[in-house]
Amino acid sequence: MALGKPIVSFNLKEARYSAKEAAIYVENNNYKAFAEGILKVVHDVELAFGMGEFGVKRIANELSWEKQIANLIMCYQFVLSNN
Repeated sequence: MALGKPIVSFNLKEARYSAKEAAIYVENNNYKAFAEGILKVVHDVELAFGMGEFGVKRIANELSWEKQIANLIMCYQFVLSNN
């Protein structure tokens, strides 16, 4: 996502949370659906560009280390204060 590339993913909870609109989600363990998802992205340049752009913004604005530091520190402080 950080490189602006669209993603094709199996329909997994963590993938949906992380990638959101940067990915096409296909039925789990269905290699034909996965291949079709890849072809869809390859043949639809506007779709691929939009997904890539969304992914770059999501990393930069929400998932980057710089954006996660405060949440992690709060989590560590909470865990350590309850021992």
